[in-house]
Formats: sequence, structure tokens, C-alpha cells
Amino acid sequence: MEPAGTGEIENAIIRHCSPMLMGCKPAVLFPFDSGKLRRLLGLLPSRIGCQVIREERGRVLLFLFDGAMLEQTIFRSPIRDVLMDMGYPSRLSLPLFLAHLQKQFECRRCPHEVGLFLGYPPDDVSGFIKNRGAGFKLCGPWKVYGDVEKAKDHFREYERCREYMKRYIGKQSGPL
Repeated sequence: MEPAGTGEIENAIIRHCSPMLMGCKPAVLFPFDSGKLRRLLGLLPSRIGCQVIREERGRVLLFLFDGAMLEQTIFRSPIRDVLMDMGYPSRLSLPLFLAHLQKQFECRRCPHEVGLFLGYPPDDVSGFIKNRGAGFKLCGPWKVYGDVEKAKDHFREYERCREYMKRYIGKQSGPL
């Protein structure tokens, strides 16, 4: 249940962006109304980067990220090594990695390695790829193939972020 008086933009921030804004995950990916994109971006802190993955029928698939946190996530081993094995550049450059991810979205509807960019555990991403989305142990923000208890902790943490953001946005009248 969203707070009274919240609109599509505020709901998107609460539902999708809260864990990223509060430092619990490096990036988020979600569809959004392209006509309201500028207003959404105007409400987010300047440290948040944006890449429109695709645009269809007035909607965008939006990849928002905390650049520093995303670099720490994808440039550390073993994630870096997995991405390089999948054809990502050998030069550790966030713009290069994001450009490659963008190309992957052009080739495939949703490349599975995007989970690594979103902060999902490598075991869960590789389990999803290997099992083609079947045989998971738990399903929440992602399908869990590895450590269920650790994943549950993350899921609870994400929900706490959303609850906090609901209260915060309810008290705000300007940018976050």
C-alpha cells in the first residue's frame, strides 16, 4: 500500500529505487513512462546515473545506478571475471561495460548477466542461466539458487528500504 497522495513517480522511487538510493544495491532496472522521465530524474540525487535501455510505445526500460557502488560491484573478482568471460571489455571502464550491456539488450530481450549489475549473487545468476530459470530454491526480487538465508536477509533489507522511503517521501516536498 502506497502512501496517500503519491503518484507514479513517487511510487517508482519507493518500489524500485529505494534499495539503490539507500546503498543496499548498485542498480535497478524497471519500465517507466517516458513522458515522466525528466521529472523522475530531477528528483534523484546527482550521484545516480541513468541509461535508457529501450523505448517502446511511450515506455522506457530504465537502468538507474550508483556509479561508485556499481564499479565496486562489477569490477571485483569473481564478477569481473564472469563478465569478461561473457565478452565484456578487459579495460575496467564503467562507460564501456554499460555500452556492452546496452548492446546485449539489443541482441537479447534481457541478458541474464544484468543480474550481476543489479547486485544479485553470482551463484544465483549462474544458477538461473544454467537452470534456465527453473529449479530455484526461493523466488523474491531474484530467483535464488545459492544461499537462501543470505538472500532472505537481502529481501528483508530491500523491504525495509521501501518502508523507510514511503515515510520519507510522505514528508518531502522537493528533491530527494
